[in-house]
Amino acid sequence: MVNGRQRRSVAVVDNGPLRIAHCPLLRFLPAFLLTALLLLLTGCVHGGPYNPDVDLWPVMRTWTDPAQNAAGLEALGPLIEWERGPKGSHFDFRPLYSQGYDPLTKITESDKPWPFGFGTSRPDLERTFVFPFYLKDHETLADGATQNTVVILPLWYSKSAHGEDPASWLFFPFAGSLHHVFQRDRVIIILWPLYIYQASYKPGDEAKHWSFIYPIFAYVRWADGGRGYKFWPLYGMNRRPEPKKMINNFVLWPIWQYQYKRIEQGEIKRWWVFPLVGHLDEPRGYEWAFLWPFFGKRVDRNLDQTTWWYPWPFLGNRTGGSVFGWTVWPLCTYERRGQTRSGQYLWPLGWYRAEDHPLESNRSIRLIPLAFREKETWPQGPDTGAWQFWPLMKWRNEKEFNQFETLSLFPMRNYVPWERHFAPFFRIFEYRRDKEEQIRSWRFLWRVVRVDSGPNLRYAEVTPLFDFHRATGEKPEAQWSILKGLVGYDRTPERRRLHLLYFVRIGLGRGMQETSSQ
Repeated sequence: MVNGRQRRSVAVVDNGPLRIAHCPLLRFLPAFLLTALLLLLTGCVHGGPYNPDVDLWPVMRTWTDPAQNAAGLEALGPLIEWERGPKGSHFDFRPLYSQGYDPLTKITESDKPWPFGFGTSRPDLERTFVFPFYLKDHETLADGATQNTVVILPLWYSKSAHGEDPASWLFFPFAGSLHHVFQRDRVIIILWPLYIYQASYKPGDEAKHWSFIYPIFAYVRWADGGRGYKFWPLYGMNRRPEPKKMINNFVLWPIWQYQYKRIEQGEIKRWWVFPLVGHLDEPRGYEWAFLWPFFGKRVDRNLDQTTWWYPWPFLGNRTGGSVFGWTVWPLCTYERRGQTRSGQYLWPLGWYRAEDHPLESNRSIRLIPLAFREKETWPQGPDTGAWQFWPLMKWRNEKEFNQFETLSLFPMRNYVPWERHFAPFFRIFEYRRDKEEQIRSWRFLWRVVRVDSGPNLRYAEVTPLFDFHRATGEKPEAQWSILKGLVGYDRTPERRRLHLLYFVRIGLGRGMQETSSQ
């Protein structure tokens, strides 16, 4: 299929030489022939042509559709797939590499090699990322200027200049000059952690920070006259005057801490004798903790809610407002919040969620990896949902298609990278119905046996024994063959022809339209 639509081909292989859709990987096919024989009963890509130009499945299959400027190739079972069509293009070399282009959004995305690297190309950004070592961004900003960012962990970081911002760079741990990082407008590093200078230029919060043998010695000076210093972990102090009054103190961190801060909504007070007792009081509520994190109480004044833990995370309850819930972890939890009800059981294996709104209703129940059930009810359009009994079977009822498969090893409804790289290997049986095209497809034993039907289409194949194809409509045609062409027959509006011993082709007269007109 091309982006969910059926692949069609009107090309006919005549006595002339075969013409194969161009793909650079074809020159590597001889090296893979032995592997291809072993893959006869392994997976296959989801779609496939009904009338390919070249059919040497499972080694190779190609097709073209000049009417839609579409072409494609499948090779080596599920390993290689390439497609070009009016809705975009993609190339997959499973499970390591894939690349797809969407002409509507002008976005190209690739995985190379999945899952460690990926690339993105769109009008405002060109990104290459290889986890965890390398990142390169080429951004096109709103003013038309471009900016480049390069990260090579753990040694190098650079970002080109833009406007009034100079370039940033860091050659870790020797030296660096950074701008707009770590919530600071400027950071200078020399022989980290020996010396770090940080500056903030935000009006009202202008400050300069000096750190020596970070984080042991530090000094900060605020533009409003505030001062702070620390000799960590023995003692630290940070104070700012009105109107943004702030006090931060610690002694033998983290044993004793005290914080006070004045914001527009009110005052924030926090004190702590770790781990015995602590208290927080802020405009939206207050909190007590005893033997943190095991016992505590939290009151939310805005929502009129109270939460208790005794001890966390095993026993707890929440009441007030529109919320009611309780926890007996890991056996089960329950919460009711307005029109939403949710719960967990045998954490992290299962959960339940139900939402009832005027515009939609959703249900989801899951026991990982054994089973899940989901259902969505919409005011416009058909209901959707899915269920699975892992690893035996899965059913998906989406807006665009219905799909049933077995075996189904991935215990989730849909995860695009998994579907793209691995799902074709595990579908022993699959049924799929395209709601727009009204095409029904059955595939057995990784498409060794395959049946497709639609309003103007019939196709059946038992690879490599037998295949049959018939299309009606504006361009009716019919084909069948035994052993991929040992004996075959095809009929088109222009001619009828018999195939013998792969190479012999015998014309049997005029085709369907001419015969019917006599």
